[in-house]
Amino acid sequence: AAARPNVIFIVVDALRADHVSAYGYERPTTPYLDSFVVGGVRFERATSPSSWTFPSNAAMLTARMPSRIRMSDWGSLRAKVPGEEVMLAELLRAGGYETIGFVNNYYLDAQFGMDQGFDHYERLVKSEMAGDLNAMAFDWLSANPAAGDNQPLFLFMYYYDPHSWYDPPPPYDTLYDSTYTGPLTPEVYQHGQKVVSGEIVPTPRDVEHLIALYDGEITYWDYQLAHLLARLDGDGLLDNALVVISSDHGQMFGEHGKWVHRNSLYEEVLRVPLFLHYPGVVPANAAIDTPVFTADLPPTILDLVGLPVPPALDGRSLRPLIQGQRSALDDRPIYAEMEGEPDPDSP
Repeated sequence: AAARPNVIFIVVDALRADHVSAYGYERPTTPYLDSFVVGGVRFERATSPSSWTFPSNAAMLTARMPSRIRMSDWGSLRAKVPGEEVMLAELLRAGGYETIGFVNNYYLDAQFGMDQGFDHYERLVKSEMAGDLNAMAFDWLSANPAAGDNQPLFLFMYYYDPHSWYDPPPPYDTLYDSTYTGPLTPEVYQHGQKVVSGEIVPTPRDVEHLIALYDGEITYWDYQLAHLLARLDGDGLLDNALVVISSDHGQMFGEHGKWVHRNSLYEEVLRVPLFLHYPGVVPANAAIDTPVFTADLPPTILDLVGLPVPPALDGRSLRPLIQGQRSALDDRPIYAEMEGEPDPDSP
């Protein structure tokens, strides 16, 4: 087990693929990420199984579609992934990994069952800033200097940026728009409630500013990603490591008459970035155009580190695609789901 790679799994909340410069976005939102992932593979058409945090992460950590996870009340505070669902951290721990998670989204809290299989799992509650989540992880690494020495490490980092509010710290708040003087500030927009309700109707200039703030949050996160990977590299944890970077969903900025997320299955909220970096195993500077979805990540990670993949998962290992082999994945349909209102005419 000691020869297996460390697994660094990074999820960035609400990050649209088409706002990542590695995907051709016009603004240089992710300069560090762009340089890092040149050493790995980029999936051009990655999709989330749902358009909001709880079901998309439940699917991403179980490799099962939300509708196949036997639970009700998906949107309530009573919701919890059932204990009988086998999650990625459980499988890695059974395979000899030390499993550590640091998260700062409410729906990733242990009360929702997302901590299954983790030796240490902690949610940041005092802040939503990527730098503060890094500090929490760095404190743990400093207190556990032997992490990764005697058994491989699974480190799960879940960042809230660039989820609304779109309120990046200086200088990122004016990085892409320094001239706006209109009324739609982060304090007014918040999570988009007044825009969704129609109380506020943004002008094109307002939308331009919102997008600039969102992009500033992305660039702030990218700066913190550089700090995270530098620390892991300094601790020797990247010497033999599989690094996975993705998102749970995207965001809407008035497209199709929609705002924020959790209200549709349009591409703007479903298409997410997905990168794998594992020198010597994953090819460098590669791009894969085959449609995939983030429920594929647990079987892919298990396959790449040499652990058995459970049967009957909705996700499939992407290893054949990574290694350039044509497979059934080439023609596989990809689905996404969200809760719907009951049909009053149905029995």
